[in-house]
Amino acid sequence: MITTDIHSKNIIAYIEYLKVSGFTVTLHGAFINNSVFMNYNYHQNPYCHYVKTVYGKWDICIKNQQKVMRMSEKGSFFGCCYAGVGEFVYPVEIDGKVSGFVSVSGYKGRMTADKSNRFALKYSLEKDEIKRLCDKYLKADIPDKAMIDAVIEPLVFMIEDYFSRHREDLSAEWQLYHKVLRYVTENCHNRITMKQLSCQFNYSVSTLSHLFLKNSGKSLPEFIDDLRLNEAKWYLANSNTSITEIALFLGYNSSNYFSTVFKSKQGITPREYRRNSQDFK
Repeated sequence: MITTDIHSKNIIAYIEYLKVSGFTVTLHGAFINNSVFMNYNYHQNPYCHYVKTVYGKWDICIKNQQKVMRMSEKGSFFGCCYAGVGEFVYPVEIDGKVSGFVSVSGYKGRMTADKSNRFALKYSLEKDEIKRLCDKYLKADIPDKAMIDAVIEPLVFMIEDYFSRHREDLSAEWQLYHKVLRYVTENCHNRITMKQLSCQFNYSVSTLSHLFLKNSGKSLPEFIDDLRLNEAKWYLANSNTSITEIALFLGYNSSNYFSTVFKSKQGITPREYRRNSQDFK
């Protein structure tokens, strides 16, 4: 198992620095099949969440990511995903082969009003909500690629160097763990139990419980709470969405229970976290 060490901590610290600096950075591909980096595999943008999570378009997004990876074999570029989100893409090479990519996204790209309407119609989405989220959460100004190159190429180098030092033996157990991990990550807004996972993957509850604890260092409920709370912190810091709406969207039964869990993990209430984030900005 790849564990957290000084190299992975440096990568995580740099990604967090980029996020604070206003860059929406995500990691995609086989090289992030590791609990250390899994939290950076999905976009924490309300527009992306609406398209993928609320309406279950994960599979479409994953198929398009595979196309993006093939395109990245020719080098870094700026393009738009199937949902119209503009992103800068940087290939990550492991053992001389492109195994994934780093994305800097969250830009409006070429999403005009007409394209927004056609996109909503094609995927059976609410066109007014698509337009609202697009206008509110996607950045209209696309930075010069040379500036993005300057901050992302060092990250790519760090990731490639890290995985050249840590070659993982992809055992059957390790592959099963990441199948479970992907399922949990994509469905963390819903109620997930070990019994459900047992039926989904055809392994006993005890086997999956041991597998998850061994590889993530956390129980399933702890891991899901961490995923949800990471999203909650983003919404609290970057949107005006009410605490009740955030709680229900993330799968909590009530805002009171959400606030209790949040305070137990963060030491402050969601309201205090939002106020502190605004003061920091």
